Amino acid sequence: VTGTKKISAGNSDCECDAGYFGSSGSCTECPIGKFKTNIGDGDEATCIFCELGLNTIDTGSIQCNICAEGFYEKYKAQTQTPKSKPICSACPAGFHSLLGQSSSSCQICPSGTWSIEMSSRCTICPLGYISMQGSSECTQCPAGTYSYDRISCLPCYQGTYSLAGASSCINCNNNEFSAPGSSICNSCGSGSSSS
Repeated sequence: VTGTKKISAGNSDCECDAGYFGSSGSCTECPIGKFKTNIGDGDEATCIFCELGLNTIDTGSIQCNICAEGFYEKYKAQTQTPKSKPICSACPAGFHSLLGQSSSSCQICPSGTWSIEMSSRCTICPLGYISMQGSSECTQCPAGTYSYDRISCLPCYQGTYSLAGASSCINCNNNEFSAPGSSICNSCGSGSSSS
């Protein structure tokens, strides 16, 4: 994308506008996440990264004007003007926010998902693990249980077993048995069999 030029005062040299970098009559917009406040030429390094928690809404920006992914607008500055940058705060673990989400709070992660601090999305727990709403990690189902829905660990049925972190239970072999919620199958004694 080629930007517009400004003619600097007192001479006929063309320079890149604020929000653009380049030289010799060819200007490019600073990418999203970077900004440039002054008029002048230079390479992309003249575009400055937004501080932690802030981002730009578009390319060619002259300031960081929205909260970044994983952050929310905590409150507006008391002297808020259209050119003021928001005051952003990190989403805690178990919550998330998307880029530019105009919210005064982060969204809670639903059951079966988790997130770390400053997350832009919730991550789905693997099968055999569970989490409650607003979790910062998934919990492995203990041996003798399983989870297919990532929300609850259910006990294995009689005649089946599981190891920790199972998404289903395994049938016992012939001449083996197990009680409900077992982590192993036991052998039937000699002269007996499982039913």
